[in-house]
Amino acid sequence: MPIVAKDERKPYTPAPAGVHNAVCVDVVDLGLVDSPWGERPQVEFRWQIDKVNAENGKRFLVVRRFTRSLASKSNLRPFLEGWIGESISEDEAKQGMDLERFVGESCLLQVIRGKSAKGTEFASAKTTLPLPEGVEPLRAKDYIRVIDRNIPQDVPPPDEDEPSEGVPF
Repeated sequence: MPIVAKDERKPYTPAPAGVHNAVCVDVVDLGLVDSPWGERPQVEFRWQIDKVNAENGKRFLVVRRFTRSLASKSNLRPFLEGWIGESISEDEAKQGMDLERFVGESCLLQVIRGKSAKGTEFASAKTTLPLPEGVEPLRAKDYIRVIDRNIPQDVPPPDEDEPSEGVPF
């Protein structure tokens, strides 16, 4: 008897587009991940934004993955520079940066929306800015870091906004 794969994930609402007060709730080391250019060390940033999803009463979670590199042409470096509000020197880039320092830090996060090749809507972090003076920092709420969950660390966790169903048998 043939078994047919069926995508039974529940539909979810991506975070709204715009600029939001956000807090970094997690930085997840994904290890080496296959890419069109071979295996690359990847890291995933996760933020909660100040908007609440009416469907579940929780803050929206926005995620973005980067190659773990501070090279001058990397995507991560200008993203972090926008967040801290200053350039990362070549010496600092060579020494490396502890990305854990961003966990718990607030920022302004620009969220964009798009559609995947399969037609699924998603939200992604486009850029960050330092939190303006006088704006109350957002604090994490109802989130357990991936490292503190009871799952193997070498397996990327499912997207928080995309609930997955267990195997029905």
